[in-house]
Amino acid sequence: MNTSRIALATGANQGLGRAFVEGLAARMHRDDLVLLTGRNHE
Repeated sequence: MNTSRIALATGANQGLGRAFVEGLAARMHRDDLVLLTGRNHE
């Protein structure tokens, strides 16, 4: 049975948070979901 995973990262719009999310997304399966938040809408 395959179960999709969900990751939530805060502070992901720049710096270390963004680098963390990029690395995490690269390692996860394409059916998994990475949600990210940040203070800056851009």
